[in-house]
Amino acid sequence: MLTRTSRFNRTPARSSENTSPSAAPTEAPAKIELCGSVRAALAEVGREPNKALGQHFLAQPAIARKIASVANVTGKHTVEIGPGLGALTQFLLDAQGLWLIELDHMLANRLQRLLRDFRHVTIVQADALAIDWRKFLRDKAPVTVVGNLPYNVATPLLSSLLEVPDCLERVVAMVQHEVAERLHAEPRTASYSALSVLTQAVATVRKAFVVAPGAFVPSPKVHSQVVVLEPAPERVAQIADWNVFRRLVRTVFRQRRKQLRNSLTQVVTDPAEILRLAGVEPTCRPEELGVDEFCQLANVIVEYARTS
Repeated sequence: MLTRTSRFNRTPARSSENTSPSAAPTEAPAKIELCGSVRAALAEVGREPNKALGQHFLAQPAIARKIASVANVTGKHTVEIGPGLGALTQFLLDAQGLWLIELDHMLANRLQRLLRDFRHVTIVQADALAIDWRKFLRDKAPVTVVGNLPYNVATPLLSSLLEVPDCLERVVAMVQHEVAERLHAEPRTASYSALSVLTQAVATVRKAFVVAPGAFVPSPKVHSQVVVLEPAPERVAQIADWNVFRRLVRTVFRQRRKQLRNSLTQVVTDPAEILRLAGVEPTCRPEELGVDEFCQLANVIVEYARTS
C-alpha cells in the first residue's frame, strides 16, 4: 500500500532538459490515446484500483473531453492532479506547460513512458496534499488546475489550493456531489459550511455538470460534479488577515448550532463587544452569516486586537 509522503520527484516526460514553463511541444503528435479500456490499462501495470488512494478511474472519453473543454487550457500553464491512467490528460496536451501530479508511482511511471515524446509535460510523483503550492506554482502562475479528485482528499486539497488564489487562473475539479453543493451553498441551507465561506471568500464558484457513477471504474456509490473555481481578487482584498479569517470561520462552524456569543469565546476574549462593533446580532448562528459578514467580523477582530 502506498503512503503519502512530503517528498516528491519531478521527472520530465522525455528528459531533464528544457522543462521550463515556456518549453514548447516537440514534433510529437498533438494527441495520444493514453487510456482505452480501464481494465486493460490496469492489467498492463499489474494492479487493481487502490481503495486507500480513493481511485475511481474515469472511463468515458466524452466526459474527459467535456472537462477539458470547460478548463480551456490551450496555451496555458496547467497542473493536473491525479491523472491516473491519463483519461483526462490526453485532452490537456495542448497546454503550454503541463505538470501531472500522481501519487501512485506505478501509474506515474506508466505516464512517463507513454508521454516521453512530449517535452512540455512533467510527471511529478507526489502527494498533492503535501505540496507547498505557493512554492510549486510561483514560477508557473497563473495556472489552471484540473483534476478528478479522490473523494477522500478533495476538501483539504481544494482548501490548500485556495490558500494561494493569486497563483491560480481557475480550478476545474470533479468532486463528490455533496462537496460541490457545499462549495456553492448559500447561508441558511444545510450544505452551508466553513468550506462554503472559505471558498467563496476568495473565488467565484460555478457548477458545470453532473457525472453519473457509471462513468467510473470502479463505480462510486454517489454522483460526482464538475465545479469551476475562479479567484476573485476584489474579494481577497477585503480580508485584513487571512489567518484570523480562517480561524474564525473554522472555529464557529465546528459548533454551527451554537450562537455566536458563545462560540466566539474560543476566538476572542470579549465576544459581545466584537459582535457589537461588527453589527452582528449576538444570537446569530454561523450558518446565518454571509461571506461579507464573516469578512467584517474577522476585520473587526483584527482591528480590535491592534488597538486594545
